[in-house]
Amino acid sequence: SVVYAALLHDIGLARMVSDLFPHLPPGLTEKQLFQTHALHNARVIGNPYERPLSTDLFQLFHQHPIYAKEFVRQMHLSEDVSDLIIAHHELCDGSGYPFGLTQEQIPMGARILTFADVVEGVLEGVSKEMSGLTSRRHALESFMEIKTVGKFDPDVVEVFKNLIEDNDDFLKMIASLEVENMVR
Repeated sequence: SVVYAALLHDIGLARMVSDLFPHLPPGLTEKQLFQTHALHNARVIGNPYERPLSTDLFQLFHQHPIYAKEFVRQMHLSEDVSDLIIAHHELCDGSGYPFGLTQEQIPMGARILTFADVVEGVLEGVSKEMSGLTSRRHALESFMEIKTVGKFDPDVVEVFKNLIEDNDDFLKMIASLEVENMVR
């Protein structure tokens, strides 16, 4: 279920492109918005855009997990998959969306998916000049030390820490993959 949810978690964004376009500040593309939304949602970064996004745009954008769940339902995939998809931006402290669920209310698979989605964004943020394993490891360790407390399931974070600790093969693999491959 987690792998299917990882593959389809942002499919709701595809439905929203035409709705989002009129609300985008000048110079901001849909691609830029989509690439940074997980980091911004988890408060890993502040507003990454030159101009703040409108309240209307944020409210619309926060509906994409609901659209994704409906899309998956129409595909007749397992309800387990759609339950993970709708919760893939929920954070353990209740500050996520679309429902503001807390840790106990979020399915474990969604907690894993949320963390993997943000890790993907952190790795995308490592510049090409700093693309070595040491830089990736440092970026991930800094993120986990500073930004994960309270936001993400501590057990998920601990497992991930153990996986990257002195494991260059795992670090190489996730540095070249997207979220759907991290959860396998």
